[in-house]
Amino acid sequence: MADRVGQQLGNYRLIRLLGQGGFAEVYLGEHIYLKTQVAIKLLQMQLANEDIEGFLKEARTVASLVHPHIVRVIDFGIEGETPFLVMDYAPNGTLRQRYPKGARLPLDTVVSYVKQVASALQYAHNMGLVHRDIKPENMLLSQNNEVLLSDFGYVLIAQSSISQSTKEIAGTIPYMAPEQFHGKPRFASDQYSLGIVVYEWLTGDRPFQGSVLEIAAQHMLNPPPPVRTKNPAIPAQVEEVLLTALAKEPQQRFATVQAFGNALQQVFFLTQQPAQPVALDRQSVRRADLSPAPASTTPPNAQALPTRVSNPPSSRPPLTPPTTVTEYSSTPPSIRKDRYSKPVSLLKRAFSGLTRMTGRRIKESQLSLFAIARANLEVGDRAYVNQTYFIEAGISGSKPANFRAEPFDISVSDPTLPLAFSILIHVSDNIELQDEWHKGITYYPFSPATQLVRFMFKVAAAGHSSISIDFYHKQRWLRTVRLEFEAVEQSQLSTASSRV
Repeated sequence: MADRVGQQLGNYRLIRLLGQGGFAEVYLGEHIYLKTQVAIKLLQMQLANEDIEGFLKEARTVASLVHPHIVRVIDFGIEGETPFLVMDYAPNGTLRQRYPKGARLPLDTVVSYVKQVASALQYAHNMGLVHRDIKPENMLLSQNNEVLLSDFGYVLIAQSSISQSTKEIAGTIPYMAPEQFHGKPRFASDQYSLGIVVYEWLTGDRPFQGSVLEIAAQHMLNPPPPVRTKNPAIPAQVEEVLLTALAKEPQQRFATVQAFGNALQQVFFLTQQPAQPVALDRQSVRRADLSPAPASTTPPNAQALPTRVSNPPSSRPPLTPPTTVTEYSSTPPSIRKDRYSKPVSLLKRAFSGLTRMTGRRIKESQLSLFAIARANLEVGDRAYVNQTYFIEAGISGSKPANFRAEPFDISVSDPTLPLAFSILIHVSDNIELQDEWHKGITYYPFSPATQLVRFMFKVAAAGHSSISIDFYHKQRWLRTVRLEFEAVEQSQLSTASSRV
């Protein structure tokens, strides 16, 4: 593309070239009347007449992206047959310019950047858009040094009739997900690319090196080299989260890119401050569903409030009472005096005897358990605004009725011993938590009682509501149970019921 400095596009004059690549050129522009500075991106593609309408439709979608961590597109046009985007100008450059290749970033800085980028990507995914080209060059810094995700131009190409007919592979090879090489990008592809960026920030190197073909083959076939081999200071839990995001199969990654960002932040705080974990905004981290998740929300600061409502309104359906409901206590309940204490004692002696006879530890056993949770909502999974409800959460050896349940396996050296778990709860913006945001619980393998803890919450505003309940064992995340429901004004619900 020829040098266009001094040319005028619409109401903008091109001042100087800011950067260029195989996909576009970016110029610093100035509004000829307002004298405000903007960034103008000229896409290196030619539009035929039959493609213009579809392209403009997608351009309007990109221009509608309004998020604190996405560069705002403020105008769009076509000069001859060449389309261009007019965007806010970020004067502090890109993260690639701030941190050249080979630079290692502190873990807390990486977590902060990932959280911002993941939030922007989740917003775009909820709008049905896949970025397809996540890399440090497309992460800009605002005047306040906050990250701004840029270059949704690939969205324009990828979702236009042009790419659908030619099956273009969009992206930058060192950061592309395996499925992108087959021309099948999806939401999880952005998560993988962000994982490559995180790997590079933590180790100073991208995981795969070589020629273009060699890098592509490694993306599709080879696991990334261990992070801790290159940077031993990285906690093992952080590496585990990163490797999940870098899984070859999209179904094996986190359910959403927001979940990846949340999990990374969670394990960072748990490893840095294990005695005082911090309440975090999380989305479900199940790895099975790749459909767009509901718009992400940032929960208010969790503050323990004394108000509780012990008697829910009579309009709520009765809950089937659990076998045992146990509020959190620093002293777990004992089962030594019940009828299960004898077989437990016999099993413990058997294990001790085997250990003495063999002179070695017994091989660890696997327990298959369920993380369970439910909320006492109104009929139809709805909740009244300004009403207080509760959530019950716990661990069970079987999948109980009337609970949301997520299965998991856990390794234990002695299956007769009780297991301690931590339960963390995170709520959407329209919910006020009126309880501690985390509690402990003890699971007894041979007790039939279902041990549960209870969290009180109040619905503050109408709208789609979500509550994520995270389950941990020894600071290791196990599963998340996600509850979703609609919060409505009581008058609105009553009116709808009367019409029925």
